[in-house]
Amino acid sequence: MSRVEYEFFATEDGEPWLAFAYGQLPPQLVATGPMRQLIMAEADPWDLDEETLAHVREIMNDEPQHIWIRRNGSTEESFWSFCTAGDEGAVVVTGWKLS
Repeated sequence: MSRVEYEFFATEDGEPWLAFAYGQLPPQLVATGPMRQLIMAEADPWDLDEETLAHVREIMNDEPQHIWIRRNGSTEESFWSFCTAGDEGAVVVTGWKLS
């Protein structure tokens, strides 16, 4: 198996939005304690308060889902949005919607 890449996305306002691993992975692979910890470490740059982090951890206790997202622009700084599998530019991830 290739290396799993993971992310934690927040909105422009710094609100948690999505925690995930790239790809349509088996949910049980992403739902492990070590994988959850790696994904949560990606939240560090957002400087979230303890109450928000606790809420995110609570959501991440649920089983991860397959989610499709796409970039809302052509640059690396463009924000992402939820979409459907057939939409142009759709990328499948396995994770948790946080908002």
